[in-house]
Amino acid sequence: GAAAAIGPQYLQDLYRVKNALDTSGFSVADQHKAFSVYRQFVETIRSGKGKDKFLAEIKPFEGKEWFTWLSIPQADDPWWSLYPRIANFDAIPLWRKVKVPVLLIYGQKDALMPVPESSMHISEALKAAGNKNYTVHIFPGADHTIRIQPAPGKSWPRNAPGFVDLVTAWIKART
Repeated sequence: GAAAAIGPQYLQDLYRVKNALDTSGFSVADQHKAFSVYRQFVETIRSGKGKDKFLAEIKPFEGKEWFTWLSIPQADDPWWSLYPRIANFDAIPLWRKVKVPVLLIYGQKDALMPVPESSMHISEALKAAGNKNYTVHIFPGADHTIRIQPAPGKSWPRNAPGFVDLVTAWIKART
């Protein structure tokens, strides 16, 4: 998702990192520490305050595998000035203005965006806009890209069954 559908983008970022840590192979203790550091990073970078203090506080973790995995940007990285504009962006007010037909498509196994919350918040925003012409479809077993990942021993992901047919039928019904 280019924009978080659950409010400010940083909430989607935290969701993404938490899911990635859950499958990282790190110990539970390291996962908790990593997520705590990442949450502190997000709060620091999105506020634009306390960068030097935060960077000093995380020095003891340098060299730990979970810390390297987080890829916290260096002090001179442009991400420090770019991320606040992305992280604090909230798409929900824009959804409240959408009056055209909308097709919301999700993968049930999306590890980048919380599907139930996203679909609920966008649906509520569309209703607030007076928009009754929207469809929500969640593809079972699909990921963020609406693809089914291969079973062990198989080599290629595939589109979720019915994905192309759904999109085609939805467009045809509105043109």
